[in-house]
Amino acid sequence: MTTKRKSLKSVNTIGKVGEKPDTKRSVPDIALVYCDLCTVRGGAIATVDLNKLSLPMTGKMFGSIDVDHGYPAPFDSRLEWRHFKCPRCPHRPFFDEKEISISKDNGLTHERYQVPTLQHRIDDEKE
Repeated sequence: MTTKRKSLKSVNTIGKVGEKPDTKRSVPDIALVYCDLCTVRGGAIATVDLNKLSLPMTGKMFGSIDVDHGYPAPFDSRLEWRHFKCPRCPHRPFFDEKEISISKDNGLTHERYQVPTLQHRIDDEKE
Protein backbone atom coordinates (compact mmCIF):
# COMPACT_ATOMS: atom_id res chain seq x y z
CA MET A 1 0.00 0.00 0.00
CA THR A 2 1.36 3.37 -0.96
CA THR A 3 0.48 6.66 0.64
CA LYS A 4 0.47 10.01 -1.04
CA ARG A 5 2.87 12.55 0.37
CA LYS A 6 1.66 16.08 0.70
CA SER A 7 3.68 18.41 -1.49
CA LEU A 8 5.78 20.89 0.45
CA LYS A 9 5.01 23.48 -2.20
CA SER A 10 1.45 23.72 -0.93
CA VAL A 11 2.49 24.36 2.68
CA ASN A 12 2.97 27.97 3.84
CA THR A 13 3.88 29.34 0.46
CA ILE A 14 3.27 33.03 -0.18
CA GLY A 15 4.95 33.64 -3.54
CA LYS A 16 8.32 34.31 -5.10
CA VAL A 17 10.70 37.07 -4.01
CA GLY A 18 10.51 40.17 -6.16
CA GLU A 19 7.02 39.56 -7.57
CA LYS A 20 5.38 42.86 -8.41
CA PRO A 21 1.63 43.39 -8.36
CA ASP A 22 0.03 44.01 -11.77
CA THR A 23 -2.99 45.61 -10.15
CA LYS A 24 -3.70 46.61 -6.60
CA ARG A 25 -3.78 43.52 -4.33
CA SER A 26 -4.01 41.06 -7.24
CA VAL A 27 -0.49 39.57 -7.10
CA PRO A 28 1.65 39.27 -3.96
CA ASP A 29 4.49 41.75 -3.49
CA ILE A 30 6.96 39.34 -1.88
CA ALA A 31 10.11 40.45 -0.06
CA LEU A 32 12.84 38.75 1.96
CA VAL A 33 12.93 39.69 5.65
CA TYR A 34 16.18 40.14 7.62
CA CYS A 35 16.98 40.22 11.32
CA ASP A 36 18.04 43.70 12.46
CA LEU A 37 20.91 42.25 14.54
CA CYS A 38 22.35 39.46 12.42
CA THR A 39 21.83 40.90 8.91
CA VAL A 40 25.58 41.29 8.40
CA ARG A 41 26.26 37.68 9.43
CA GLY A 42 23.32 35.83 7.98
CA GLY A 43 20.84 35.72 5.19
CA ALA A 44 17.12 36.14 5.09
CA ILE A 45 15.05 34.71 7.91
CA ALA A 46 11.59 34.87 6.28
CA THR A 47 9.50 35.98 3.33
CA VAL A 48 6.55 38.33 3.57
CA ASP A 49 3.78 39.55 1.29
CA LEU A 50 3.98 43.32 1.77
CA ASN A 51 0.33 43.70 0.72
CA LYS A 52 -0.74 41.60 3.72
CA LEU A 53 1.71 42.98 6.28
CA SER A 54 0.19 45.36 8.82
CA LEU A 55 0.30 46.19 12.51
CA PRO A 56 -0.03 44.35 14.75
CA MET A 57 2.40 41.88 13.16
CA THR A 58 1.81 38.18 13.83
CA GLY A 59 3.75 35.05 12.92
CA LYS A 60 1.24 33.99 10.27
CA MET A 61 2.23 36.99 8.13
CA PHE A 62 5.70 35.52 7.56
CA GLY A 63 6.54 32.52 5.39
CA SER A 64 9.41 30.13 4.88
CA ILE A 65 12.54 31.21 3.02
CA ASP A 66 12.65 27.85 1.20
CA VAL A 67 9.43 25.85 1.13
CA ASP A 68 10.73 23.54 -1.62
CA HIS A 69 13.42 22.15 0.69
CA GLY A 70 11.22 21.87 3.76
CA TYR A 71 12.25 24.92 5.78
CA PRO A 72 9.45 25.81 8.18
CA ALA A 73 8.04 29.27 8.72
CA PRO A 74 10.32 31.15 11.15
CA PHE A 75 7.69 32.23 13.67
CA ASP A 76 4.76 30.49 15.33
CA SER A 77 1.59 31.78 13.68
CA ARG A 78 -0.03 32.58 17.06
CA LEU A 79 2.77 34.87 18.29
CA GLU A 80 2.92 38.66 18.14
CA TRP A 81 6.11 40.41 17.01
CA ARG A 82 7.48 40.99 20.52
CA HIS A 83 7.65 37.21 21.05
CA PHE A 84 9.47 36.44 17.78
CA LYS A 85 12.97 34.97 18.03
CA CYS A 86 15.37 35.09 15.10
CA PRO A 87 16.11 31.57 13.81
CA ARG A 88 19.80 32.55 13.35
CA CYS A 89 20.53 34.40 16.60
CA PRO A 90 18.87 34.33 20.04
CA HIS A 91 17.41 37.85 19.80
CA ARG A 92 14.21 39.54 18.69
CA PRO A 93 14.56 40.08 14.91
CA PHE A 94 13.06 43.59 14.82
CA PHE A 95 14.08 46.56 16.96
CA ASP A 96 10.67 48.14 16.47
CA GLU A 97 7.34 46.74 15.30
CA LYS A 98 6.83 49.67 12.94
CA GLU A 99 9.89 49.07 10.78
CA ILE A 100 11.54 45.91 9.39
CA SER A 101 14.55 45.21 7.17
CA ILE A 102 13.61 43.77 3.76
CA SER A 103 14.97 43.09 0.29
CA LYS A 104 12.86 42.98 -2.87
CA ASP A 105 15.71 41.89 -5.14
CA ASN A 106 16.89 38.57 -3.66
CA GLY A 107 19.19 40.21 -1.13
CA LEU A 108 21.19 42.52 -3.41
CA THR A 109 19.99 45.62 -1.57
CA HIS A 110 18.34 46.01 1.83
CA GLU A 111 15.89 48.69 2.81
CA ARG A 112 13.89 49.68 5.87
CA TYR A 113 10.16 49.13 5.37
CA GLN A 114 7.56 51.07 7.36
CA VAL A 115 4.85 48.59 8.38
CA PRO A 116 1.42 50.16 7.84
CA THR A 117 -1.33 49.92 10.44
CA LEU A 118 -4.41 47.87 9.65
CA GLN A 119 -6.45 51.09 9.43
CA HIS A 120 -4.15 52.38 6.65
CA ARG A 121 -4.71 49.12 4.75
CA ILE A 122 -8.50 49.50 5.07
CA ASP A 123 -8.34 53.14 3.93
CA ASP A 124 -6.19 52.17 0.90
CA GLU A 125 -8.68 49.49 -0.13
CA LYS A 126 -11.57 51.97 -0.04
CA GLU A 127 -9.88 54.29 -2.56
